[in-house]
Amino acid sequence: MNDAKWVSSKKAGIFLAVVSFCVIVMLLLSVQLQPVVVRTINEKQGVWRALGDANPGAGKSGYLVFAIYPHAADPAVTYASNISNATAYEYHDAATGEMIGTTPYNTAFDFVVKYRLNVSDGYNTSASAWTLLWSYVNMTCNFNWTADVGVTTMVDVEESHSAVYIWINAYLNNGGAGYQIAKNEKFVWNTSGFVWM
Repeated sequence: MNDAKWVSSKKAGIFLAVVSFCVIVMLLLSVQLQPVVVRTINEKQGVWRALGDANPGAGKSGYLVFAIYPHAADPAVTYASNISNATAYEYHDAATGEMIGTTPYNTAFDFVVKYRLNVSDGYNTSASAWTLLWSYVNMTCNFNWTADVGVTTMVDVEESHSAVYIWINAYLNNGGAGYQIAKNEKFVWNTSGFVWM
């Protein structure tokens, strides 16, 4: 009889130990499976712009920056190097929207569009050379008071190239005289890029 009670209490003890173990495991799992609390940080309201050249996407041809640049006496040399947003009067790293900076009035400037072509769009395998004639940029500009610029094809200058891309600066400089605006004058520009296929 004592042996039977002892076996019965031993079974009860094992059962309680197993139940306790299961409860502890369940508690530990429930603690780990609880949802993670993520803090939400609200961004400052306003216009957000890219800090560097626009990115058309990996391996793609496309627009990089539009700039109002100090008039270049020798554009073939000036625009054969990497233009910088820091030295532009105004620039924009997206195809549409307000520009960053201010263009001074009564001061000559040029319009510049920087873009890139990938190998399939700009490299002539027959001639083993990059071909600027396979692409072009058209531009129009509406001024408040100055004579408007109608649809005009910009002049392409190779900035540099690699095995994968060619970077091109297309400029418009009013036949070498540069453009000027009057005090408080505003203008709206529009550019369109084309690649011959």
